Amino acid sequence: MYSESSARIAMHSRSFMNPEARFSRDFSVAIVDYYVKELKHTDARLLDSTAATGIRAIRYCKEAGISKATCLEINRSAFKDLRANVARNRLRSRIEPISTSIQEFANTTKVKFDVIDLDPFGSPVPNINDLLKITSDGALMMVTATDTAVLCGAQERACRKLYDSRPIHNKLCYESGARILLGYIARQAAQFNFGIEVLAAFYNRHYIRAFVLASKGAKQASESIDQMGYVGYCTGCGNVKTAKGAYPKRLECDYCGREMQFYGRLWLGSIKSGAAAAYASRYFGQSGYPKAEMRIAEAINDEIAAPFYYHIPSITKLMKARSVGVDEIMQRLSAAGYESSKTHFESSSVKSAAGIRDVRDAIENALKHKN
Repeated sequence: MYSESSARIAMHSRSFMNPEARFSRDFSVAIVDYYVKELKHTDARLLDSTAATGIRAIRYCKEAGISKATCLEINRSAFKDLRANVARNRLRSRIEPISTSIQEFANTTKVKFDVIDLDPFGSPVPNINDLLKITSDGALMMVTATDTAVLCGAQERACRKLYDSRPIHNKLCYESGARILLGYIARQAAQFNFGIEVLAAFYNRHYIRAFVLASKGAKQASESIDQMGYVGYCTGCGNVKTAKGAYPKRLECDYCGREMQFYGRLWLGSIKSGAAAAYASRYFGQSGYPKAEMRIAEAINDEIAAPFYYHIPSITKLMKARSVGVDEIMQRLSAAGYESSKTHFESSSVKSAAGIRDVRDAIENALKHKN
């Protein structure tokens, strides 16, 4: 028997639930709670499309105000566990388990869902289109990708095949992977005339998790596509630049003059809602949540909106300089008038609206004061 917050579930060899992914479930409960209570979707109907043990749907019903949920589980042995866990948690009147595939369900049901959770093993790509068929206007979609080797550049050909995007394989890869996933969701959603608003997206351990609101309308869909573009990285000085548009343009580094390497397409819009991130951070401040999780939620909330970040050790290596602390660089950038923050994507990095010249100046000034 396994207990997590309000849920008690049985885990047998026939079903799978990863205790190490608790932060994903805890954060998801916080976002669903925000959607139901703050965005006033009090009658939201939820679909847990990859239910397994049913722990996520159980927690959404018991902790986040979901009154009606449907759970899909195609594996017949795991489905037995799902039904037993629903009964164990006294939710048979609120959770309907169905033994079927996402594809079959999406092509036969007449129900539209307000909250959709997709948490597969591997890539979510095969299932997103089917789920968009049964997505209501204004719905919350929560999508996990565990194929981080693909999204973060270790398997470039697979990323180009699955996500139609060239991934970065350096210290920028974690945010790049999240933006590639969001870009794929935005492109697929646009085919169904949905635009997306990102409530949150994060990388943790071995997975990326994205939370988006889907709004119906051709205008909204077009506006989302306008947020697509590319990121350029300069191997000579560590400069990072983004460019929106359908096709990459030649871009020279405005610091050292080299031609930058382009990656994408990917999402260049905001990757969090300040209101949702703040709500989740406060949610984790309640008693009973691990302090390590609270620190991650706080880091997500504290990050500024600037796309991508500067990995300080990579830049000091290119400068042939000694190492310098992230906090000191942030202080110097703030003193120069640039908003900056740390990022949960990479602990040795700084998010800032400053350019590479300003970052290098901050590093040089910090090293001078060390002498």
